[in-house]
Amino acid sequence: MLQSLLADRFQLKIRHETRQLPVYALEMTRKDRKPGPGLVEAKAGACLPADPADPLAIDRDRLCGNWAPGPDGLMLVSGQISSLTGPLSRLMGRKVIDKTGLANNFDIHLEWSPDDFLAIRNPNGAPPPGDDNEPSIFAAFRDKLGITFRAEKGPVEILVIERAARPAGN
Repeated sequence: MLQSLLADRFQLKIRHETRQLPVYALEMTRKDRKPGPGLVEAKAGACLPADPADPLAIDRDRLCGNWAPGPDGLMLVSGQISSLTGPLSRLMGRKVIDKTGLANNFDIHLEWSPDDFLAIRNPNGAPPPGDDNEPSIFAAFRDKLGITFRAEKGPVEILVIERAARPAGN
């Protein structure tokens, strides 16, 4: 409905295109694929499934598959590493691809010091204040989870605006 409104009022014409752009690939740090100490496999029954009949009655810190990323850390409850690629992409300002090969569910609690490059910033453009004693996001993933961010080129879907005009009168 929004797309048709924009097409009608602004003569907006868009298309999707895939380009090779910079991405981060999540990979296991060690050649033997041994995880770090903070990558804890979730125990069966330790999390609570969502109740569609009463969605507000659940403790979000125990909800299966719940994740809470932020500029200075993340929490994952019985979820797959691949479920973090979207939130990490928004945080990093670059698409993140899971190449760890890990299919199990994990419980993760990870903290880092916000870096200047992180896409999430305060309104004044500065990174959020962080604890100087915490490692960078790259070091936290590497040392605590045994997962490395490797910069590479990869397929990224982008939106191309072919045409836009001033809005038509009411």
